[in-house]
Amino acid sequence: MLQDEALENPDFLRNATVRLLRYQAAQGADHARLSEQVEGLPEQVWQVAALPLAESYLTEQVEPLAISDPARQVDRALMEDFLASPDSGWWWWTAQPWAGKTSFMADLAVRPPAGVFVAAFLTMGRDTTANDRRDFFDSIMPQIAVWAGRSMVHRAGAHSPSERLREFQDLLSEAGDNCRRKGQSLLLLVDGLDEDKGTEGSIAAALPPTLPVGVKVVVASRTMPRLDVPYDHPLATPLHSRELKASPGAVARQEQAFRELDNLWLVGPPDRLGRTLACLVAAAEAPLTAIDLAELASRATNDLIEVPTVEDILGDHAARVFHRVTLPGGDGFRLGHDTLDDRVIEILDPRNPRAHVGGGWAHHRQEVLAPWRAYLHEWVDTFAAQGWARTTTPGFAGEPYFALLSKTGNLPRMTALATDLARHRYLFHVTGSNYAAYREAHVAAQGHTHQVEPHLPTLTILSVYLDAMSAQHNRFPIEIFRAWAVTKQTDHALDVAATITDPDRQAEALAALVEALAPTDPDRAAKVAATITSPYRQAEALTALAKALAPTDPDRARGLVQRAEEVAATITDPYRQAQALTALAKALAPTDPDRARGLVQRVEEVAATITSTYRQAEALAALVEALAPTDPDRAEEVAATITDPYRQAEALTALVEALAPTDPDRAEEVAATITSPYRQAGALTALVEALAPTDPDRAEEVAATITDPYRQAGALTALAKALAPTDPDRAEEVTATITDSYGQAGALAALAKALAPTDPDRARGLVQRVEEVAGTITDSYEQAGALTALVEALAPTDPDRAEEVAATITDPDRQAGALTALVEALAPTDPDRAEKVAATITDPYRQAEALAALAKALAPTDPDRAEEVAATITDSYGQAGALAALAKALAPTDPDRARGLVQRAEEVAATSTDPYRQAGALTALAKALAPTDPDRARGLVQRAEEVAATSTDSYRQAGALTALAKALAPTDPDRARGLVQRAEAVAATSTDPYRQAGR
Repeated sequence: MLQDEALENPDFLRNATVRLLRYQAAQGADHARLSEQVEGLPEQVWQVAALPLAESYLTEQVEPLAISDPARQVDRALMEDFLASPDSGWWWWTAQPWAGKTSFMADLAVRPPAGVFVAAFLTMGRDTTANDRRDFFDSIMPQIAVWAGRSMVHRAGAHSPSERLREFQDLLSEAGDNCRRKGQSLLLLVDGLDEDKGTEGSIAAALPPTLPVGVKVVVASRTMPRLDVPYDHPLATPLHSRELKASPGAVARQEQAFRELDNLWLVGPPDRLGRTLACLVAAAEAPLTAIDLAELASRATNDLIEVPTVEDILGDHAARVFHRVTLPGGDGFRLGHDTLDDRVIEILDPRNPRAHVGGGWAHHRQEVLAPWRAYLHEWVDTFAAQGWARTTTPGFAGEPYFALLSKTGNLPRMTALATDLARHRYLFHVTGSNYAAYREAHVAAQGHTHQVEPHLPTLTILSVYLDAMSAQHNRFPIEIFRAWAVTKQTDHALDVAATITDPDRQAEALAALVEALAPTDPDRAAKVAATITSPYRQAEALTALAKALAPTDPDRARGLVQRAEEVAATITDPYRQAQALTALAKALAPTDPDRARGLVQRVEEVAATITSTYRQAEALAALVEALAPTDPDRAEEVAATITDPYRQAEALTALVEALAPTDPDRAEEVAATITSPYRQAGALTALVEALAPTDPDRAEEVAATITDPYRQAGALTALAKALAPTDPDRAEEVTATITDSYGQAGALAALAKALAPTDPDRARGLVQRVEEVAGTITDSYEQAGALTALVEALAPTDPDRAEEVAATITDPDRQAGALTALVEALAPTDPDRAEKVAATITDPYRQAEALAALAKALAPTDPDRAEEVAATITDSYGQAGALAALAKALAPTDPDRARGLVQRAEEVAATSTDPYRQAGALTALAKALAPTDPDRARGLVQRAEEVAATSTDSYRQAGALTALAKALAPTDPDRARGLVQRAEAVAATSTDPYRQAGR
């Protein structure tokens, strides 16, 4: 039907496709399904159907800037002659500011000569979303992909810079060939090369010096730009450029824009609102929507500014000042020219002469805009406090805001964002991968590294986050398949999966691969899912794929659900079948509740056939957990059928947790039916935590009903922490109601820690109270725990007192933990004292841990001292680990010394009499050496494997082999797989069933 309508009425297809594309873009979706339809159309309507895909950027970002200027007829004719040539080639326009260059380039992009397909990008130097190579790829590659006949382009988040460059150049070649076969040519148009602000390769250098057949390039820049390209690149010298003269219309537009900007200072009410909007847009350096500006202006003016008022000013009073762009959250506004930005600065501080150039002008600009940026910071802070909710967080608060912080060198805020786990989750959902979060942590770490005196504790924290995110792509064997998927190494992942001989393990790997591919490449994911031979794993994979497609392609998702249901019906193990159907019901519940209810009925029927009472209860508990968020009534009914009291309590707890945020009354009623006191206390604690931010009175009432003193203390601690930022008085009152002294001490310590950055005096008072409460605890172990919490709270601000308190802890393990925390706090600022404190730790393992932390903190600034500290560690395993960590830290700057340290570490590790610990030390060494000396690393791996084989404890031997496999996985997956198989075989020989189960 679609094809018939398209043949009879091409405008219908074009308009319908444009609408669908814009809807999908607003939902953050890729264009896979739409492109499938395009590829199935007859040849004569291919261009009409495909064009809207390429035009999404052109119509929303480029077309508003296009002006068909009668004075440009000669220039236009030159372009038409150039583009009519059958050969590939370059054209480079240069022009002075306000010559009309961008409007001319935009007009050529949206109104090209017949037979020319266009992919365009306009570089905007003061817009952090359109001023570097990454932005260029994000915008240009979806356009080129259409002309290349590709169904989709992978998102930027899952590529390294070099991989993205290769994919761009491959796409360009494919698109040129495809267009040539159709008797067309492809124009790659890039404006503003001189406004490129990137640090990871320039846009100009990304353009291939030798163009593919069928491709022409037209670029534009200011006169005599300095472009970062190789010496033999066509853009290496402006001698190959042509000047674009200023048109009368462009000069008139310049004059009008400056008049509008000057007049904007007088526009209100409230007083000078026009000035406020201009300054906020200049300060943001990225487009802001009218909603964003209304909220920001309300803060800046202490008055309620309505969105229509903002739109009226930006549209009617300053149409030439602001450039309107299309964003997912609505139209955005940015200053229409960088000279207008400079004019804003001049008006704000007329004392400063315009003679400021280079770094001087840039520094002055930052100073002038600082007060306006403060409003941006306060505004973004509100979304951080709300946990970066996807439904309310504006687009600017994501990557554009971090880019602004990076440009202005705001390291404290960069670090706070880079270490915010809630933000990591937000960025993952927005971008489709962990790359954006990883990049923020990496950029923040680089910023600290380049400081004259780097703050080592902060660098350490950032390193931990970077390591943790990297580890997600390096786990063996299943997680590595997900990593290969998100890094676009699907072919390699499939090759490796084909070598796995265990059918269930292979099916699990392929299912993980499908799940990872689903959000970005559903076509490939569906093909991989079809190859899975295990019905359970195939149903799992199809369910994940359906869930990913449901928001953007509900028809296809429904078909996948049908297929998953058919596959699940073939599972012979009723427990596994119930699991598969439960997952499917959970995925369907938000979009197709009727069908989900039918699946729930089937799960109950299947569960009734499970002969193991324990397994049956487990299956029903999983069903309750799946039902709880969308159908709590049915969830409660199913929970009532569970005969195992423990599993029933577990299921009801899950129901309480799901109900707590939206229906606390019902949640409390369900919690009252839980017969297990321990589980009931856990459910009520979850309810308190959900209520604390919005209804602290009710939260405190619920906490009072918890009979277990320890659990009650945990609930009240959560309430106090939630209250701390906004109502510290109430938070302190809450801690006073905790009857369990140990719990009260922990709550006070947590509150002190939370308040220390903003109210140090009050925090000190709370610390004093922690000490008083700890003194009343009669149980020696609990008292030691309370004093440990006190030491940790004191360490950053009052190390003298912290050391005194630590000396009073009688439990050796607790005392060692407290002193280790103190050493870590002292290491960056007072290494002498840190070393003395470490010397007082009597537990050799704890002492080794403290001294290793000290050595790591010293490595960047005093490697000699760091090596001396590592040498004092008496535990051979701990010393080898410290030396390996030190070698890893020094390798980039002093590889010779690093190699010497590795040699020493290897010698020390060899002295260990415990095979497990010796193998662990050798594994750590191999991991440290791998990037710089792979041959030696392989030798260490061999030794570690041999040492592990001598362990008589099968459980520890399996653990050593598993650790070795994880270290090898990124570089030698085949050998790693072999080690995992050996570990499994060894673990299977264990006579301890608990340990064998944990292998």
